[in-house]
Amino acid sequence: VDPGTGGYYASPKAREHLASWQAHNGPHFIDDPFPRRRGTFLWRDLHEPPQPFDDGITVGAQLDTPGGRLRRRVKLKEEGGTQRWNIHDDVEGDRRDWEVRWQFAPGWVCSVDQDQILAVRDGSEVRMAVKSEARWTLEGPWEGATSGPDIDDCRSGLCSPSYRRFEGGFVLIIRPAGAELTTQVWSDEEI
Repeated sequence: VDPGTGGYYASPKAREHLASWQAHNGPHFIDDPFPRRRGTFLWRDLHEPPQPFDDGITVGAQLDTPGGRLRRRVKLKEEGGTQRWNIHDDVEGDRRDWEVRWQFAPGWVCSVDQDQILAVRDGSEVRMAVKSEARWTLEGPWEGATSGPDIDDCRSGLCSPSYRRFEGGFVLIIRPAGAELTTQVWSDEEI
């Protein structure tokens, strides 16, 4: 989670991590550094622009990479009196070594509740359920916050909630068994 307020020029490790796939929500191929950074704002291997779509019911985008096509579709549906977001991710191509990460901002406390992830912040609850065959783990958060350029601990969950401040948040990592993954997100309250 990076609101764009960090002063990363003093911490190349933090800048590199916060720009990586591992710091972003969404699908990506494992150990695929594409596209690579060439500097603070420059990319070495340019990619085709993501292709967004919106059919009035489902919104999403797809990105073509040398490893294959990554696609995400999001649909809001009513189920049992609760509005639920269905997030459908899939890949096309030869590669099947992919994952989806969900990075939670500092302050969210996450736990496993039966077959769901429960995320709580300031008394509000959000639930997530993986609706496809997959292995998933919940990591973090690492303790302690730091300010300034001396951040050397750029592990999973690193966030920058404000200028030159780094904190850890929970990360849900999902590794699908096949080419498709559906994750459902909902809350029984208005957040």
